[in-house]
Amino acid sequence: MIMTLHQLLTNPSGRGTGDVGARFRIIDDLKKKYLALHKKFKFKFAAYEKAGRTVFYVQVPSETLNKSFYFDVLIEVDTLAKETKKSLLESPIKIFSNNMAFMFIYAYAANKDDLIIPWLKDKISEKALTQKPVVRNPNIRLGFEKSIFFASQFILDNRLFEKGKVKPVQLKEEELVDMIDDTETILQKYNKQKKFEAAKRKKERNRIRAAEARKKAIAQKKKKNTVKRTSSVRKVKTVKKAKKVKRANRK
Repeated sequence: MIMTLHQLLTNPSGRGTGDVGARFRIIDDLKKKYLALHKKFKFKFAAYEKAGRTVFYVQVPSETLNKSFYFDVLIEVDTLAKETKKSLLESPIKIFSNNMAFMFIYAYAANKDDLIIPWLKDKISEKALTQKPVVRNPNIRLGFEKSIFFASQFILDNRLFEKGKVKPVQLKEEELVDMIDDTETILQKYNKQKKFEAAKRKKERNRIRAAEARKKAIAQKKKKNTVKRTSSVRKVKTVKKAKKVKRANRK
């Protein structure tokens, strides 16, 4: 199967799949999420040249973590293919992402259609490549995976697909491979950061609760002291009034 950058952004599942209206709604929703994420965190980008192919390397921030945590997304463009003209948008591509959604939902379909970058397959777990995701992707089709869509949209928005727009750096394959985290590593890092942020939120909630409890205790103490002072004043008035009554009776 031949996939292009344009297809990744418009219809990665291929012709005749899905409702057109539904697809447009998905794209619109993804674009809104991309803009929100891009506003919150900075995307990182680099381009490399490898044996007649341009490799776009986009580090996509996580949507769910507060700290800038990045997933590696690589799009390898065959710049020597006959389909390649003035733009790289219509050139054949292969893809890779170590985002968990891609790994466990779409990696099997992408591998089946020979769309995964060959020299990065070892970064994907054997289970993701060989076990069908019958529950989450029963039709075994490549769909709109957010990290890949966001990376593609970043390339589109910055017109990085135009020839001469970027100057790819020459880099050995093994050097590029070493820069990418595999499934297990990225998952461990993600869970560690997720756990850290959860603990931080819990600590902040406890701090707020403690502050509110102290504030409430102070307010109750003030109220109690006010009641005591009021009672004392009433007793004094009552005593004075009683003395006046006694004096009047004597007269």
